[in-house]
Amino acid sequence: LGSDSIHAEVAARSETPETFVPPRGPVEEKLFEMWREFLKIDKISVHDNFFELGGHSLLLIQIENRIQKVFQVELTLRILFNATTIAEMSKAISAKQVEQEDPTEIARMIAELQELSPAELEAYLEAEAI
Repeated sequence: LGSDSIHAEVAARSETPETFVPPRGPVEEKLFEMWREFLKIDKISVHDNFFELGGHSLLLIQIENRIQKVFQVELTLRILFNATTIAEMSKAISAKQVEQEDPTEIARMIAELQELSPAELEAYLEAEAI
């Protein structure tokens, strides 16, 4: 398949509402922008497969480097080869970020959140775009 036919197929598939899911949070938004830049495709669902969209190992290495800079996490190529969608990559990044956090700091943050009223908690979550 040529590049044009791949783009046409992706565009047609992405038009159906049941298959197209836009980015749902800040991590997915940043990954979406990376994929859009590297794959040269404007409309990408978070469940689209990187390799089916024309991605290949060299592009994945570039994305790996960008992920390290943007999210301050190191994901192995093995993880990225298995996490072939934006949704899966987002989960892998979040898991790695949690893994890297100091347990004492996490406990402190949880304690602070538990002290907030429901309204304060809602305002906090909205401000953080969670």
